[in-house]
Amino acid sequence: MNDSNIDQMLRRKPPTIEVPASLETKIRARVRAEVAPSPTVRWQWIVLPAAAVLMLVALLRNEGDHPTPPELVQTTTPTELPTAEVTETVEDLPLVARNPLSSEARALRRDAERTGRFLINCLPSLTQAE
Repeated sequence: MNDSNIDQMLRRKPPTIEVPASLETKIRARVRAEVAPSPTVRWQWIVLPAAAVLMLVALLRNEGDHPTPPELVQTTTPTELPTAEVTETVEDLPLVARNPLSSEARALRRDAERTGRFLINCLPSLTQAE
């Protein structure tokens, strides 16, 4: 065996480590605190099952209640319906009012043109092959 100077010195005089007397009690107290359940957990184990039982009772109680059929309401029907006068013609209305989807169609057309230009600019090999 090859013993170095440090090994020989440690064998001759082993080091003594002084441990404070309260160290063991501190360690035991910390272990007990981590193992013991906290008081908040205890009340949750009591409250949660009670809340679950109350929910079940409420659901079962409401299950038996069925809604009553709606009653028919007698209304008088007017003999003459009011008519609104239209003073504007179709040509006077803006394009959006005539066709609500016109702005969407314009936007789609514009997007298609931009996409086509983008592809032509980014892929010059396709334009040269033609």
